[in-house]
Amino acid sequence: MRRVRRIIREPRIEMTPMIDVVFLLLTFFIFAMVLMVRARVLDVTLPTFDAGESAHQPNAITLTVDTTGSIFLDGRSIQRDQIAHAIVQLRQQKPDAVLYLAADTQGKTGDLLGIIDLLAKEGISDFQLLGSPEHTPEREPLAVPAQVPHTGP
Repeated sequence: MRRVRRIIREPRIEMTPMIDVVFLLLTFFIFAMVLMVRARVLDVTLPTFDAGESAHQPNAITLTVDTTGSIFLDGRSIQRDQIAHAIVQLRQQKPDAVLYLAADTQGKTGDLLGIIDLLAKEGISDFQLLGSPEHTPEREPLAVPAQVPHTGP
C-alpha cells in the first residue's frame, strides 16, 4: 500500500490585498479633500453675514485682500494693476467660474472698495462677497452676490 503524503501548510494572512485596500482608501480621501471647495486658503478672517448662501462652486476664482492690503488671486500674490487682466484670462480658461471677493475683517475698508471700483471700471460687476455664517464658524463660507452699478457710457 502506498502512503499518502500530505503537506501541512500553516495558515497565513495575506497582507498584500489589505495593503492595496488601504492605499485605495487613502487615495480616495486625498482626492476628495483636493476637490472640496476651500475658501480659507489664506489666513483671512471673513466678516459674518446673516444672509447669503453656501459657496458651492467647483470653478471658483477667489480674490482676497488681507489685513495689510496685499491682494491674492487664487492664493497667489498679485499686483493691483494686474487684477483685471488676470481675471479676464482666468474667465477665458473657466467660462463658468464664479468670482469670489474675500476681505479680512481687520483690513482697511478702502482697500476693498478700491478693488471693487477697479473691477467696475473694467466691466467686471458679477462677483460675490465671501463671509462666514453668523455664530457657526464650522459651516461653509457664505457668498453674497454684489450688485455693482455700471458707471460710464
